[in-house]
Amino acid sequence: MEADAGPSTASKYKGMFEYRTEDEQIIVSHLIHDLKPHITLKLPLGLPSYILFMCIRHTDFINDANKFHSLMTATINALKEVGAYFNKFILNTFLQYR
Repeated sequence: MEADAGPSTASKYKGMFEYRTEDEQIIVSHLIHDLKPHITLKLPLGLPSYILFMCIRHTDFINDANKFHSLMTATINALKEVGAYFNKFILNTFLQYR
């Protein structure tokens, strides 16, 4: 007689990351701000965006519009900061070697 092993792995996880609202800044910081180019070369392609997508799937699954809005706002603001830093870096680099 075989023992029941419980729910299968696929049905248990459902491709989502559950997180608390107060952890959004930490998640965004690790996925966007703290990720350096030499580290991303060692990661599977698109892993940070996949992790973010799994967090979005969780907010959709629990049907929490406020949590979704908060995550998207934090992500967009972080991307704007990185873009502004990158533009400033490029501008300073080219002006320095001119």
